[in-house]
Amino acid sequence: MNVVASWNRLIISVFAMLISFALAEVLTGYILSTAVFGLGYAHYALGLKYSRRGVTNAWQQPVAKGLILLALVGSVLLAGQTWATPGIIVYFGVHHAISEAYFAQESAQVRSAHGVVVVGTYLAIIFRNLSFFPFAQQAGWVITAVGIAALLYYVKGQKGILNRFPWLVIGPAFLLLSHWVTVDWRVLTLFHFIFWGALPALRPGMIKGMALRKYWTETALVNALSLVAVFALYYYGLTTQNGLPYMAMMKLFFAWSYLHITWSFVVSGANPPWIKRLVGAT
Repeated sequence: MNVVASWNRLIISVFAMLISFALAEVLTGYILSTAVFGLGYAHYALGLKYSRRGVTNAWQQPVAKGLILLALVGSVLLAGQTWATPGIIVYFGVHHAISEAYFAQESAQVRSAHGVVVVGTYLAIIFRNLSFFPFAQQAGWVITAVGIAALLYYVKGQKGILNRFPWLVIGPAFLLLSHWVTVDWRVLTLFHFIFWGALPALRPGMIKGMALRKYWTETALVNALSLVAVFALYYYGLTTQNGLPYMAMMKLFFAWSYLHITWSFVVSGANPPWIKRLVGAT
């Protein structure tokens, strides 16, 4: 990752982090959840569009093709279970850590250590959502400390550390801010959606000219329409006392979440080598 891209990542990460915390402060309960659902649907729809080549390639690999078909059926079944929410919280944590760590072209050691930091901060922040894991917060702090120590070890002696890895401060910053603002898994999810929505800025030169303008216009439009749609369902439920459409939308969100994360392991190049071998992507 070049210097410009590294600092862009830091700036966009800070922006996404502050917006996520601000939304958690202003919005509460179902309203915050509805915002997550709206941005999530947009994230998944855009992700599907821009991963078409990966899906096409995966479809030609027997193991990857089988996993995609299994995910289509399994995601619907999983979304109907009583533990769908804690399940997706854990599954998203794995997805978030891998996507963060394997975003940049760094050594396997730096990526692994960064992934450990992300897992640690994630656990320490969302511990309220993991009632089945009573020591999640303490475990998160320990894992974060181990990850940071490993990162410092692997990058020691390298020139230009500040310019190469300025974004590494985001995980610890998230952890510190969570002591002043009560947050849960939805804040990390919002961060993920906002961060990846700014992909062209994170990778300068990836999309250029009219294609870049089309990307930003399309992204803004899809997010706006998605938010309007899910909030319309929320408002309909409040005014008619009929919450079935909203609940159906929520179940579909969890199903698509499971599917989106699973296919990201199959079609994305930003995964550890062992996952690529496991899903038959290599």
